[in-house]
Amino acid sequence: MAVAHDCIGCREIVIERDGAFALRFGSRFQGPPGNANGGVVAGVLTCVARRVAALEDPAVRRLNARLQRGIPKGRDLPVTVVVRDDGVVDLTVADGEELLVTGAVELVPSDVLRAGMPSELWGADRIEPIVDLAEPDEAQRAFASTYPWRRPGPDSPFVHCFVCGAQNAEGLQVGAEPVAAGLAWAANPHASDFAEADGRLDTVVAVASLDCPSTPSFYGLPVLAEDEAVLLGTYDVEFCRVPPVAPAGGWRLPSRFLRRDGRRIFADIGLVDGAGTLYALATATWITVPSPAPV
Repeated sequence: MAVAHDCIGCREIVIERDGAFALRFGSRFQGPPGNANGGVVAGVLTCVARRVAALEDPAVRRLNARLQRGIPKGRDLPVTVVVRDDGVVDLTVADGEELLVTGAVELVPSDVLRAGMPSELWGADRIEPIVDLAEPDEAQRAFASTYPWRRPGPDSPFVHCFVCGAQNAEGLQVGAEPVAAGLAWAANPHASDFAEADGRLDTVVAVASLDCPSTPSFYGLPVLAEDEAVLLGTYDVEFCRVPPVAPAGGWRLPSRFLRRDGRRIFADIGLVDGAGTLYALATATWITVPSPAPV
């Protein structure tokens, strides 16, 4: 059985009784109106996986999550857990008869991941544009002030989002902005408030940080109609290193729009330190929906 770890998911979301698990999302973990934040939902799957892993000190190598529908807050949502022969942990979250989330988490020993591992899911053509944005140049930073895009106003339904909501005092308040056509950038100003006991960045926060800050990469392009918004659909994350809570230069979250295919929009986003070292890369698949009314 893995060594217990201390993170925001284990303290506030995961419920364990007699070897069975459930998730309960409190109000601070707001995502779309009435639902939990999709990145937090995906991230907390890693908490359960790390608890049941056979490794003594596991770190997340990969996470694949599929959100089937909105995740309600304030209710116990049972989690079904299956550990495969290869050590990958499959997880399913339900609300009664409704399937909410499916996911798979691959773990490796923390000391192995700390030494650094090459990316296996993304090639140089996906990684280099992300790493190059670790610190946008002056021309890129001027893009947001000169190019029309949807800046979320005070009446936006997402102002209380745990990750990007400017009015969620208990959240990350990650404010992303486009810095070129199809590219966006954000800092993570409150990441240093979320550390695990061994000094790594809280894994749930690391995963959640790679969620909604990718959307401005396509908000500056003619990708969405005026009456469209997006919700997280599938989420694939690969960690190349164990992220410390406070790297030199802080955490940057550069992102890149890939393409739109029907209702699906694909974007890459990286977890990069101030020196341009890549710690994690994710691809978020966004599903278009009618714009929600302000709340």
